[in-house]
Amino acid sequence: MLEHYYDQSRAGQFDALFGGLWVHEHPTPERGHYLVLSLDFSPVNTDGDAAEIRRSFATTVKGGVRTS
Repeated sequence: MLEHYYDQSRAGQFDALFGGLWVHEHPTPERGHYLVLSLDFSPVNTDGDAAEIRRSFATTVKGGVRTS
């Protein structure tokens, strides 16, 4: 929810996303003002040693940045 509230790319969807909610009637000046990077760490493989976990983490983060 916070991602959608603060993200610049969703500023034009504010009414559709938050209409009827308290936050729609009481928005802050920061709504829709930030570039938001959303990361999903669920694909990180935690099997293996520390080096393998680091590699999986780095691959996951880099993949998220490239596709966002």
